Parts: sequence; structure tokens; C-alpha cells
Amino acid sequence: MVEYMTAGEIYARCVREMYDFCVQHNLPDAWAYLYNRWYKESWWNTWARSTRTAIPIIKTTMMIESQWRILKRDFLVNSIRPRLDYLVWII
Repeated sequence: MVEYMTAGEIYARCVREMYDFCVQHNLPDAWAYLYNRWYKESWWNTWARSTRTAIPIIKTTMMIESQWRILKRDFLVNSIRPRLDYLVWII
């Protein structure tokens, strides 16, 4: 059986990962900003998808389709059948 992380575990892991990155690269001001504006639990609950018990599939599909539309419009406008390595490079 597959074990998934809980929302709390995801939050703790993400905060720790960003904190470790900022410490490793000597970015205390960046960490202060990121924590106060993005990683504080009250802010995290407003934007993180892991806080929801169910991910709305329609919204997820709309986001993916929107991203592909942007890629096609901005990068693939003259490419009818682009090579796979070119697509990977763009993404």
C-alpha cells in the first residue's frame, strides 16, 4: 500500500527544505521574507494545495491547459511538430 504524507508533514518538509537552502546559501533576509510572506502557517493555508483534503480535478486540468496554451503561443508558434528535446528544453 502506498503511504502518502499528510498536509502537516508536507508543510514541515517544505519549510525545512527552504530554510536549509537559505542557510546553505547564506540568505537570512530571503528566509525572513519567505517565511513571513509564504511559509508562515496562516499564509501557507491560503496558497498551498496540500492543505485541501481533495484536489479539484477541474481546476488542475484548467491550470495545465493554460500552461500548454502559453507554451504553444510563445514558444511553439512556428513549430508544427517540434522535436522532443526541444520541448523538454522549453519546459
